[in-house]
Amino acid sequence: MNITQLRFFITIAQLENVTKASDLLHVSQSSLSKTISALEKELGVELFKRNGRNITLNASGERFLESCKKIVSEMDGTVKELDEEAHGRSNTVRIGIEGGSGKLFACMEAFKRQNSNVAYDISCAIEETEHPDINDYDLMIYPEGRKYAKFNGIPFYRERFLLAAHSESELRNKGSATLADLNGRDYVFIRYGINSYEYPMEICDALAVQFNSVSYVDSRSMHREMIASGLAVGFIPESVMDIYKNDTKIRTLVLMNPKFTRQMMISFRREKHLSDTAAAFRRFALDYFGLEDNE
Repeated sequence: MNITQLRFFITIAQLENVTKASDLLHVSQSSLSKTISALEKELGVELFKRNGRNITLNASGERFLESCKKIVSEMDGTVKELDEEAHGRSNTVRIGIEGGSGKLFACMEAFKRQNSNVAYDISCAIEETEHPDINDYDLMIYPEGRKYAKFNGIPFYRERFLLAAHSESELRNKGSATLADLNGRDYVFIRYGINSYEYPMEICDALAVQFNSVSYVDSRSMHREMIASGLAVGFIPESVMDIYKNDTKIRTLVLMNPKFTRQMMISFRREKHLSDTAAAFRRFALDYFGLEDNE
């Protein structure tokens, strides 16, 4: 089964006449009939009720038609997007993010004021990707580390982590937490994939923080709920602090140890591979943040 067969099937189904369909498709009637017969043979069901050259869909045909329309529509949309990207006509900027993104939003808004038709496609999936590829995005924001060492990234900003605890815990009257405050507690960490964990867990290991217990979750929302329930304390990037602070059952504390920070990087796809809009955003962002070109 191929896309041409599906297009032929859709045309015949809409016209309900082999002769009209063959004229429209510029193929012979015999060739068109053979194509549909092969399709029915492959599916193992008949798709039409036949009356000479006039044909109408049967129940199986009606069901198959809906699927064909979706498949062909998705294919046409993808081909259109690829063509726009190849010829610099796409107005979408694709962004991959692991960690804080708030610093970028003001830049995105300023660029949109100058380019009103720009659209943004933002993905946080790179957190869950073992081997992320810059070619999947126009730009990426990520923490410095082994996972992203192959990228020619530019230092973007430093992001600190806070400690989040239940509002009724013994930490409720503290504004900050020392290394001693971290020992002997129940912790929850976010796990990405099989052997990938959020950055603070590495720091805790390096500082020999003593855990009473360690739980793992696979989403930010579940991480927040575990802390709000009083089951554990956890670490949160400052960029997502509001998600936790808006929960009255959670209190956040500044971590006194300077190791609970990470260098965030920004990396752009090579300009020659970008659409005109993405290339313009790349140049705008470099100038907006005063960054040096990494090409």
